[in-house]
Amino acid sequence: MMDCINILSRRWIYGLLAVGLGLSSWAEPIPGLFNTGVDNDGYILPQGWEDPHWTLVSSADPAFLGPQSFIIHDSVFPIPPWIENGPVSKWIAPQASQSPGNAAGNYHYRISFDLTELFPSSAVVSGRWTSDNQGLDVLLNGMSTGITSDGNFGVLGNPFTISSGFVNGINTLEFVVNNAGTDTNPTGVRIELSGTADVEASPPIIIEQPSGISVRFGGVFSLDVSGWGSRPFFYQWRLGGVPVAGATLSTFSVTEADENDIGNYDVIISNTFGAVTSNVAEVEVNLPMMPSSRRTGLVFSEIMYHPPARPDGLNGEFVELHNSNPWPEDIGDWRISGALDHTFAPGTVLGAHAYLVVAPAPADVETIHGITGVVGADPVELPNSSGRLRLRKKSGATVLDLTYSDENPWPVAA
Repeated sequence: MMDCINILSRRWIYGLLAVGLGLSSWAEPIPGLFNTGVDNDGYILPQGWEDPHWTLVSSADPAFLGPQSFIIHDSVFPIPPWIENGPVSKWIAPQASQSPGNAAGNYHYRISFDLTELFPSSAVVSGRWTSDNQGLDVLLNGMSTGITSDGNFGVLGNPFTISSGFVNGINTLEFVVNNAGTDTNPTGVRIELSGTADVEASPPIIIEQPSGISVRFGGVFSLDVSGWGSRPFFYQWRLGGVPVAGATLSTFSVTEADENDIGNYDVIISNTFGAVTSNVAEVEVNLPMMPSSRRTGLVFSEIMYHPPARPDGLNGEFVELHNSNPWPEDIGDWRISGALDHTFAPGTVLGAHAYLVVAPAPADVETIHGITGVVGADPVELPNSSGRLRLRKKSGATVLDLTYSDENPWPVAA
C-alpha cells in the first residue's frame, strides 16, 4: 500500500511516462576465453604446469620454441619484484623457472576462442595485463589492436577493451611481449580477460519491465529496462498506440513533465528476428503547488506517510514544505510537530517557490528520489492511518495545522 497526500491540488494526474527506458542486449559469455594459468573451470593451476589454453606461437629463444607455455614458480625470483601469482591468474613464460630467464627478443602468446552461434559484430572482450618487459601489441586475428603493456610488472594494470575485428567461427588473440636487453633475463606475461557476444537469431526479450514512478510537475525522471536478443535493436515509442515522432532510441527523455505527458506510453523493440512490446509504466504527475491558506504562503505540499515496502529496506516517508511566495521565508527555529517532529536550525531560509523535505530517514529519501538537502526528523515512523501536523513559529504561534487520513474528506486547506 502507498499513501501519499498532495494537500493542495487534492487530485493526481495519472500519466504513463517511460523515461530513459534503456534496453541492453543480454549477451552470452564467449567460450574459450581464460586467464593465464588457470584450468577449464577458471581455477589457478600449480606452478610448473603447462598452461592448457595459452600457447607460445613465436619465441626468441631457440631452446624454448613452444608451443607450450608454463606457469612460473611461485615466490621464487622474479616473484617478487613481479606481482605475486593468484588469486584468479598466474604468470606464464617459455619455461617455468625464470630465475635464469630466456633470451632477449619478442614472444607471442596466443589463445583461441569460438564465436560459432554468436554474432561477431556484437562481441566485446575486456581485460587487463602486465608483462616483463614491455607489451608491444595485442593482435586480434593477426591484426594489430594498438593495445600495449607498460612493462610495470609490479602491478596488474593496462586495462583494455576490444569491440571490433571479430569473425565467424575461430578467433585468436595474440599478446606480443618484448624481453629487453641483449642477454638472457626473466620474461613473462600475465593476462586476465573475459568477453560476451549476442546469440544468433534471437528475437528481443524484455528481461526487466519499466515500473511505475511518481513525478513532480516539471520534474525529470528515468526508468530502466534490460533486454536480451540479437542486435542491432530498433525502437519506437508510442503514446496511446500512436508512434511518437523522433522517439526511436532506447532512451525516451522528458525533462519537464506536465499534463501533456499524460497517457499510455510503451515502446516496441525489434530486430531482424522479431519484435516485443514493453509493459506500460504508470507515473503520477503532481500538479503545481498553490497556496492553501490566506495567512501564509507556506504549505504542507506533500505527505508520504505510508510508502510501499522496498526490497532494499529504505524508508521513503517524508513531509514536504513548499513556499508559494515569490520571496524567501526565514523559518529558522520554527518547528514541525505532531506525527513528525523537527525544529529547523537558526538561519534556515526556504527560498521563493522552493521546497524543503523533512524525513525520519533523510539519506534514504535522498537515495530513492535522487535529491539532496533532506533534513532529519523524529519519530522513526509516521502513523500510517492518520496523523496531525503543525508548523509553529519560534514564538509558538501556529502557522499551519492539518490532519491527514486515509479517509475522505481530505483537508482542502492547512
